[in-house]
Amino acid sequence: MFKFRTAVLFSLACLFSSDVWSITGVEIYQGCSVAAQEDFTYESLPTAKAMYVGHCLGLITGFVEMIRLYEGTEAPPVACIPDNVTVSTIVDDVIDFLDENRAHWDMDASVLVIIAIKNNYLCGA
Repeated sequence: MFKFRTAVLFSLACLFSSDVWSITGVEIYQGCSVAAQEDFTYESLPTAKAMYVGHCLGLITGFVEMIRLYEGTEAPPVACIPDNVTVSTIVDDVIDFLDENRAHWDMDASVLVIIAIKNNYLCGA
């Protein structure tokens, strides 16, 4: 039983550490474009598109929460996002950033999202 459990855990670790889960600017743009539509529902989307929407919203929400958690600590700020800025506003900001930087769509989506947030919400600006 121990060998089987070890094999399963090793297989899962290999799966989740592979490039299968890595998405680029192309996919994040697709997902954020759908998420920006006021009338979208997950039920109406094909599975792949729903996953891209989830990646878009998850990355943005995760980064915003991380940035806000670090406010007031000794860590240097990544960005300064006002309290009244919503995730949907940042989704629009990410889409605009990606529209203006199509040459970089081959980069990892998480890198592009954090650059978009950083560029739109500079501290002291």
